[in-house]
Amino acid sequence: MTFEETQRTIKEFMESNQNIMNEDQCKSLNEILKIIYKDLKSLNENGKFESSNVIFRDVLDAIVGTSQIVLTSPLSNKFSTFILAFSELVFNWNNNTYKDSTISVLVTFLTNMINSRNDTIKAVEIMKNVKDKIDVMASWSPAAFDIAIAYVDEQLKINGEKQNE
Repeated sequence: MTFEETQRTIKEFMESNQNIMNEDQCKSLNEILKIIYKDLKSLNENGKFESSNVIFRDVLDAIVGTSQIVLTSPLSNKFSTFILAFSELVFNWNNNTYKDSTISVLVTFLTNMINSRNDTIKAVEIMKNVKDKIDVMASWSPAAFDIAIAYVDEQLKINGEKQNE
């Protein structure tokens, strides 16, 4: 995802929120995003950033809070896409500013959780389709099989009579 796509995905989600986050979480996340965007812009223009340790703690709290939502709530595709975009933004911001291993690990964990969830959903859908096809095939019995079964039964009956004589 490009930086512009990441920004657009985050902006679209934040505008529609869908009651996944409460008002305080939204305000906090918006403040964090403003500072991250400011830092990245400053890095791009001047090669420096001006954030304090307060924003670092806020970002860490936001990642932990998002992880808790991922672990405890059903997720829409829109929210999953938002988390992946937010994670990518934070990961890149961290790699260009603080280079903190805790943030890197948490963001990687969050991304892996979402990707695993998405893979599991795809696997379940594939299994449902396979099961439906197997059910159709199992209930399908061509006439030739009926004739063959009747023939085998008749041969067994004939062979049984011959053995009794």
